[in-house]
Amino acid sequence: MKIRWCPYLGEELPEDSFNEEHIIPLSLGGSNKLTIDVEKKINAELGRKLDSKIGKAPIVSSARKHYSLKGRSKLEPRKDSRKDSRDTSPIFN
Repeated sequence: MKIRWCPYLGEELPEDSFNEEHIIPLSLGGSNKLTIDVEKKINAELGRKLDSKIGKAPIVSSARKHYSLKGRSKLEPRKDSRKDSRDTSPIFN
């Protein structure tokens, strides 16, 4: 069994426990050209908890609109209809 090092966990793990981490998430207009291999579970957790918060940040949304960066859905970023779109909940519990 081949062992690889995960940069997120700082641990050596079996190769079959890795998948691709998109440095710029596909949901934010990233591509498959800039990726690193990381442990699957931490990658999924970070994607769930971090990517959507980054995508909702006003500066990121503005930049995506300015440069016409569409997400995985191929749609322009939506304007948040809430009065205050800032999410202050912690990323990790």
